[in-house]
Amino acid sequence: MDSGWNADAMKQSEKFPSSLRENHALKHLVWFFRGFYTRDVEAITQSNIGAVIIREWDLDQAEERLARAIQVDIQCPILYSYVALIGKLRGDRDTATESLSAAHSLGYQQTSIEEITNKAASILATIDGRRKKPSSEA
Repeated sequence: MDSGWNADAMKQSEKFPSSLRENHALKHLVWFFRGFYTRDVEAITQSNIGAVIIREWDLDQAEERLARAIQVDIQCPILYSYVALIGKLRGDRDTATESLSAAHSLGYQQTSIEEITNKAASILATIDGRRKKPSSEA
């Protein structure tokens, strides 16, 4: 993904959670159409922002977003899978395993520790590729 595109998307995404807080009817209407892992669209919005930030390699900021999302909906399993990914990216196997276990216990069975490991390797390769580009290509 293009970092410029991500920056523009992030600006727009930043506005969405506050819009939801101001308009409760919109919040429930959005859930009606997309309520898969949470009944709170703000939680999934923060999760999506966190996922983009992970790919930009700002793990502290991504972790902060996911912590906010967990405060909104502690029962949303996909949030814990992203925390597991951050743990794996940091080389913290315990956090990765515990967070993925929490996701599984909340009903998110789509991801294994091997898949988290593969996703982490893919992200690391992408980040490494960005670092190796000559400045004229960046």
